Amino acid sequence: AGSKYGDRSTPQWGKTDFHHNPGDLHSNCGINNYNNRLEVQHCDLLGLPDLCSGCVNVRKRLADYMTRLADLGVSGFRIDAAKHIDVGQLGALIGSTAPGRSIFWYQEVYAPSHGEAVTSTMYTGTGALEYFD
Repeated sequence: AGSKYGDRSTPQWGKTDFHHNPGDLHSNCGINNYNNRLEVQHCDLLGLPDLCSGCVNVRKRLADYMTRLADLGVSGFRIDAAKHIDVGQLGALIGSTAPGRSIFWYQEVYAPSHGEAVTSTMYTGTGALEYFD
């Protein structure tokens, strides 16, 4: 039972909805250097395909889904591995989810406050933080 998953696509998401290497929808870089912000936020974490949070259609589908959950009574969301999402793109997602409602946002950010390209302090403006130093 269930649906097949693989080759950077799922029943819900196509290959173009994921970050990928230029000219190759079947692969993406991996994170090797946490001092490189682009790599941290656009490459795959531990081999897991990374949704393209910079793609407007991806953010819209995520926001529509979370808005539907808010319609059903959900009043908050926890964003796992938030440091792997550009803070501007995350802010755009948060801003377009359940407009006019008070939603609690809790972001897990495994990042030091300094010394890496992405730090926990970058995310203080988009919600509460669960962070590890």
